[in-house]
Amino acid sequence: MKKNNLMLAAVLLSIATLFSACSKDESVDARAVFEGTWRATESFVFNGVPLSDTYTFTITKSSGSERNILLTGFAAEPSETITASVDGNSFVIPQQTIISEGESVGVSGSGSINGNSITYSYNASFIDISINVSGTATKL
Repeated sequence: MKKNNLMLAAVLLSIATLFSACSKDESVDARAVFEGTWRATESFVFNGVPLSDTYTFTITKSSGSERNILLTGFAAEPSETITASVDGNSFVIPQQTIISEGESVGVSGSGSINGNSITYSYNASFIDISINVSGTATKL
């Protein structure tokens, strides 16, 4: 009888340990895959002339929101930082203003990541001009 009670206690303790070890894992921060330094190549048309640009920007997590990332140097403006909201492998750049060559420029767009590559597009508007930019960036 004593042996059966000891065996029952050992089985119950094993089951309790098994269930307590199976606690829910912390969710993975979707922003982590975006973090780093990126080399961007963009193309756009300005006054009927096709143009392209290549530059480097960085992405960091925003401390102000669990969904936001900060893109510093994006749109070839090294001293500017814009905010984007991450949803899985995609991000959205809500309308915001940066300063380019002393002028206020409205920027909004979206993109997605696949491995070490980001594909994106955004609209830059200033004065009476609106430019649609498409680009790809590779993680350095």
